[in-house]
Amino acid sequence: SALRATEDKSSWAPSSASSSVLRATEDKPSRAPSSAPPFLPPAIKQFFLSGGGSLTPALLGVARVSYADAKLGIDDTRVVSVVTPIGEGAVAVDWDHAEPADFDVEHLDTRAPADVGFAALPSAAANPKSYATWEKDFSRWAAASQSVEVLRSAQTKLISQLDESERDFRIRLGHSQREARDAALQKVRDKYASRVRTAEDKLRRAQQAVQRESQQASESKMSAAVSFGATVLGALLGRKTVSASTLGRATTAARSASRVSRESQDVARAEATVSVLEQQLAEAHAAMEADLATVQSELDPAADTLERVVVKPKRGGVSVQLVGLVWK
Repeated sequence: SALRATEDKSSWAPSSASSSVLRATEDKPSRAPSSAPPFLPPAIKQFFLSGGGSLTPALLGVARVSYADAKLGIDDTRVVSVVTPIGEGAVAVDWDHAEPADFDVEHLDTRAPADVGFAALPSAAANPKSYATWEKDFSRWAAASQSVEVLRSAQTKLISQLDESERDFRIRLGHSQREARDAALQKVRDKYASRVRTAEDKLRRAQQAVQRESQQASESKMSAAVSFGATVLGALLGRKTVSASTLGRATTAARSASRVSRESQDVARAEATVSVLEQQLAEAHAAMEADLATVQSELDPAADTLERVVVKPKRGGVSVQLVGLVWK
């Protein structure tokens, strides 16, 4: 009996050395995959991504980051969602190793999927106090690292929106530039419209004056020719004495010739006026075309260049929405 008692006692009572090994094994998390997630305190937010196979723990951080720059006209907010590994050791989480989440945070499930395996959970991830520290670190990291790069048009000074791709910005910019160009071209046409219209009206009146003066000159030439012809004809008919009628016809012929000379000068002056007005109208058109060409070149979307501008989160602009455990 004593022997059996001794044997039974030795079968269950461990030595002090074996007890230490047993306690160390119990304190150390198991590295073997499990068919169920570990039981965690309610304070730890835990999420799951179903997809089959074995799920690995990671730390999820979600924050709203605000940006404000009065000079650039920026006042906007974007949501930042990143995932970073959880390891063992003194520094279990390093947000500098975080990568953008490749899943929709809103579609995460709080219930563990069935028929999947769960990798071992690092010990720090089972402690609620770790998440409080990681949340503070995440907020500082987001404030320091989540600067955004926007694009600014050299022509229009328009700024791209947060998270707007260069392609989308160029499409929006091109539409805006075409509208601005059309408005600027119309403004140039309006600027010269009165000047061109006035020059055209003056030219039209001058051309009408040339026609009128030319017609009067032509009629005067005809009248002078008739008077002169009558005088010459009377002389040729052999009249030897100068009668009053002969003298009158000669005087009329002389006056007609003088009038023809004056009216010829009027035609010349009218034609000179037409020439000057045509030159002024041509200059107005040339100036307008030059201004239109300048507008075309200045607002040509194809010639526009984009400048990249870095915008940092505004002070106190990081609002942490979530720091929790995600199985993915």
